Amino acid sequence: MESTLKYVRRYVANFEIDAAAVGQLVAEGKQHYTYRYQDDKVIKIPKQSVYMAAYGRFTYRDIIAELAILEEFLGDFIVDTQIFRTQAHDGYIIMQDFLHEFEFVTWTNFALVEHDFIQVVEANRAIIHAYGLSLDLLGNKGLQHSCAASIFRKRELALMNNLLVIKTEGTYTVRIVDFNLIQLGRCKEVSLFRRLVDRYCFELSRYLLKDNFNIEI
Repeated sequence: MESTLKYVRRYVANFEIDAAAVGQLVAEGKQHYTYRYQDDKVIKIPKQSVYMAAYGRFTYRDIIAELAILEEFLGDFIVDTQIFRTQAHDGYIIMQDFLHEFEFVTWTNFALVEHDFIQVVEANRAIIHAYGLSLDLLGNKGLQHSCAASIFRKRELALMNNLLVIKTEGTYTVRIVDFNLIQLGRCKEVSLFRRLVDRYCFELSRYLLKDNFNIEI
């Protein structure tokens, strides 16, 4: 299998963006690699992995549809985002503003953004009701850390890495940086493996958020 760097360079070459401006890898989730781009952006590139082959790779249409849902329900909390498409296949690149100063949502700073976080949770309930989809509020790293917090009874370990705390005009708020929605309802186009994984993640996140942040989703 080709190296990650070779894959990224080959993938980016299909798009009308400056491949030379792709910088260092800053994050790696289950679904995307995230790279710095120029001075003020990041780009997210679909991950090439056995897990994603089984889970089901996202397409440009999936990403556009999910972004539209979040813009409808949570537009004030989304990081500015552009989606690039290549005509060669149904692939995509996600480009977002790079947040130079941020923190993960943690048990320690949660009180600063609790009001806005509750608005996100309420909007997410509306998305679940309307579409059978949900935000992944914890993220992969957040899930691991919050599991540890519950196991060892140390709330200070709990965090969310799909929502970030920023300060704007003297006020703390949250920004959603990962808008891939998890599938809670039945859908012919979604594999059984993905439905099982998404439902498990949702139920585990529900427990961990209640246990560590006293929030019902």
